Amino acid sequence: MTPLERSLAAPERAARPKPIDVFKLARKMWLNGEKINLGKISEELGIGRATMSRWVGSKDRLLAEVLWSLYEPIFQNAKNESPGTGPAYVAEVYRRVMQAMLDAKPLQDFVAQDSQYALGVLTASRLVQERRLETCKALLQEQVDRGHLDLPLDIDTTAFVITRLNESFVYSDALVGTVPSTDKAVAAIRVLTGDSLKKA
Repeated sequence: MTPLERSLAAPERAARPKPIDVFKLARKMWLNGEKINLGKISEELGIGRATMSRWVGSKDRLLAEVLWSLYEPIFQNAKNESPGTGPAYVAEVYRRVMQAMLDAKPLQDFVAQDSQYALGVLTASRLVQERRLETCKALLQEQVDRGHLDLPLDIDTTAFVITRLNESFVYSDALVGTVPSTDKAVAAIRVLTGDSLKKA
C-alpha cells in the first residue's frame, strides 16, 4: 500500500501527532506572547513527556527552532529585496534585518519579559548562532565570488563580528540600556566589509 492508501484506510493513525505538530504549537504560543509550556503541549497533543523529550530534546532547543523560524525569512527577504552590491549591499541586508527584528513585537516582548533568559537563548544558543553565522558567511561568499567584496579580514572572522554586531545593536537596550541605532551598525558593517578601504 502507498502512504496515502494507508492513511485513507486508517485515518486515526494518520492523525497521530508528529514532531512538527509540537513545533507548530510552540511557535503559536510564542507568537501569542505566551511562554512555551511543554506540559501544555504534551497534554494538547496527547503525548507523553518521554516522547516530547525524544522529539525536541529540550525546551531551549525547541525555542531555538522557533526563533530561527522567525529569523530565517527575515534574512531571506532582506537579501532578496536589498539593492546594490558589495559593502553597501551587505550593510543594507543587515539594516533591514535589524529593523525587522526591532519591529517584531513578539521578539521584543520576549526580551522584555525575561531579558537574561531571552538574550541567553538568542545570543548563546549554538543552534541559532551556527545558522546565523552560516547565512552571513554565505552572503559574504556570494559577494566575494562575484568580485564585489575584498574583505580586510578572513570571511569567518568577518561573519562572526557582523553577527555579534547585529545582536549588540538590536538588543542594546536590554544589554547596556542604550537605544538601538541601526545607522551606527550599518556604518560599522560597511567598514568591516572593506568600504573605507575602497574610498581610501
